[in-house]
Amino acid sequence: MRKNSLRQTANRYFQTNNCGSPRDKKQRHYVIHKMIDDLFTLGEVPARWQRLTPEQVQGLIQLWHKRKINPATMLKHMTVIRRFLEKIGHQGIPLDNKRLGIIRKVALKKNLSITPDIWQTTSIPIGRVLLGLQIHFGLTLGEAMRLVPDIHSQQKNLWLTREITFNSLDRLIPLRSEIQTQILNELKQLTPNSNSLIATQGYEVVRYQYRQALQELKLPPLKSYRYLYAQQLQRQLLPTLDHYRLSLLIMDEMGLKSRTTLWTYLHEQQ
Repeated sequence: MRKNSLRQTANRYFQTNNCGSPRDKKQRHYVIHKMIDDLFTLGEVPARWQRLTPEQVQGLIQLWHKRKINPATMLKHMTVIRRFLEKIGHQGIPLDNKRLGIIRKVALKKNLSITPDIWQTTSIPIGRVLLGLQIHFGLTLGEAMRLVPDIHSQQKNLWLTREITFNSLDRLIPLRSEIQTQILNELKQLTPNSNSLIATQGYEVVRYQYRQALQELKLPPLKSYRYLYAQQLQRQLLPTLDHYRLSLLIMDEMGLKSRTTLWTYLHEQQ
């Protein structure tokens, strides 16, 4: 009888409450009737809604925990229950989520520590070189895979021809450090037939090795790391060049046409 009495009150509420979408109405109906059924399972059904006690609500939450209901789902259920009890005039129960023991675990986003020397910490040679070419030359991944050291590597520059660049335009990247020379030497060792990594190893092999290296370093697989080149170049040349000329230089070496893209690279979080 108590269960039927609660159901009748709830049904009258559903008939008079037309707020929300059909989905919202269906959700309200499901949650309140589930609450009634679960109170019945606990043997804690009040004679009427106004006699619902904090202990009964607490028992309901404990039952949901035992049934391994997701905390996020519990929070949604409690939102519906609070509104229902408020509408029928029962506001005397403290329904604070924390007091009820509903704590939603939020995974904190970890800031990745990506430094310019991270390419050196992988044990996979192909992945090591591909990362190095992005970080210390500003190449895209596609350009790095298609680079032919005997053709594109000159004494003082890396000459990217339109056949391999992402925007089909030639560009020159000056060699400014021993690290750049080291990366090119390692690329030559991986391409003894004077060809690109793709032509030497095959596209699928190169992609697989690169993904393995990123996985080893716990780096996102779909992210480009050429932005680190822009940031390094800014730190290195800012003392000698004004912001305008430095921006033009970085855009020219990276093949960028948009200042918005440059700004994104320079301010991307590591």
